[in-house]
Amino acid sequence: MTASVHDGIRIQRTDLADEVYRVLRDRIFTAALRPGEKIRPEGVAQELGVSRTPVVEAINRLAEQGLVVPQPHRGTFVSDLSLERVIALFDVRLMVEEFGARRGLAQATDADVARLRALLDEEAVLIHEDSVTDYLAWLRLNREFHQACVDLAGNPVLSEMHARLNLDIVMARAFRLATLRNSRDVHTEHRRILGSYERRDEAALLAAVRTHLVRGRDAYSAFAGPR
Repeated sequence: MTASVHDGIRIQRTDLADEVYRVLRDRIFTAALRPGEKIRPEGVAQELGVSRTPVVEAINRLAEQGLVVPQPHRGTFVSDLSLERVIALFDVRLMVEEFGARRGLAQATDADVARLRALLDEEAVLIHEDSVTDYLAWLRLNREFHQACVDLAGNPVLSEMHARLNLDIVMARAFRLATLRNSRDVHTEHRRILGSYERRDEAALLAAVRTHLVRGRDAYSAFAGPR
């Protein structure tokens, strides 16, 4: 197996499309690729030292997820989510996560709860004062924690729906170039959700989920200003 290295980015000669997808996705999540910015396959291929084919495959995957938007005769551009849409996504996500919590609590095993605890232990390590030491890792753990909670419901359609909603919100957060909420506060709210699973307390769980997501939604609403 050979590899290409460019400016510290290592692209393996196997699973090229997956590697290119990861590079482009991370650039979108950190706003290195900005909303509305055009992605030129030839330029990406030259930069990463690969052929155009895996780049096109990666861009098609990003398009399926809504991270980029192909425009006929113009090219492909990074998606731009309005804050109004993000707020609406939070409202739908709240319904999904409350339903998932209600169904999932009855089915959660000790091993499931242990997995949630392990994710939050990893999250805690990344928090330094009021920020995080590795933004991409923190986004991943945040996403995995919420997805794991929804997956406990055992409903594949619900899980797929949530995965898409959560991805949109993560992307929007990255586009704002700042975490709109204190990372310690977010972690504390995650711990309250975990504690409710540990105690098998449905009322506390639903309240913790609602409080967490409403605070996230309200942070975006305040950032957007009057609408």
